[in-house]
Amino acid sequence: MPKTHRQPLQSVNPSPLTKGVRILGINYGFISTSGSMLADPDYFLPGEIYSQFTNWGSIEAIDSGLQMDTQLLLEEAPKAHYSIDVTERTLMIKGDLKRLEQQVQDRRWAILGNQGIWFRFALATQERHGIFAFHAAS
Repeated sequence: MPKTHRQPLQSVNPSPLTKGVRILGINYGFISTSGSMLADPDYFLPGEIYSQFTNWGSIEAIDSGLQMDTQLLLEEAPKAHYSIDVTERTLMIKGDLKRLEQQVQDRRWAILGNQGIWFRFALATQERHGIFAFHAAS
């Protein structure tokens, strides 16, 4: 089935390396040394099973320069070993992320997929804000 063309969710201050979104009143920031994942509209628009819209009914684009409640930092480092660092407010993933994204067989489990590590981090952030999710993906 051919993929329909959709416009990517753009930040108020568009940049290929940053994105800001608000979900349930929480500001999430994304910074990447490889903009390919952040530029992929399918993770933040309705229409794909692996989209974050399947987790939350509304995702608002916000200025990536605003104060963020959390940050996802994606560091493209093709020759480095994969690493993940997690703090209360930051999820940092380093490694050959382009390759990882290309090799994932089910995009729901990709870093930004609706079952991926960023979704789990977002759930923990929401719980710290007193928001608890009760849906199949959580």
